[in-house]
Amino acid sequence: MPLGKGGSLSDQQAWDVAAYVNSHERPQDPRLVEGSVEKTRDKFHANDGVNLYGQTVDGVLIGQGIR
Repeated sequence: MPLGKGGSLSDQQAWDVAAYVNSHERPQDPRLVEGSVEKTRDKFHANDGVNLYGQTVDGVLIGQGIR
């Protein structure tokens, strides 16, 4: 990371970039369970480690979908 320049970021810098990208809203998960972001997180995202799906970041529920 970045593409074509492997090794140009430290492991920590790469994790920081990934966390930054992961903390921004994205389209809703098409596997939405019973219309609930929380149930979808429990079923598909709870064991992903650093996944922010279903958590509130800067006042936005990640996974609610882009408005």
